Amino acid sequence: MVVGAGGVAVVEPWAPRRGPGLDVVTLDPKSSGPVIGPEGFADAAAMSPTAR
Repeated sequence: MVVGAGGVAVVEPWAPRRGPGLDVVTLDPKSSGPVIGPEGFADAAAMSPTAR
């Protein structure tokens, strides 16, 4: 996995190298999403802050 902290300009050079087992992830706030681990869904008490 390749993680790029930026927008399209950071990710574009890696696009041709994508293939089985290689993912390109951008941390650009406009096109990325949060990653929530299993502990965020463990119980109701944990889900409340996760939802915020």
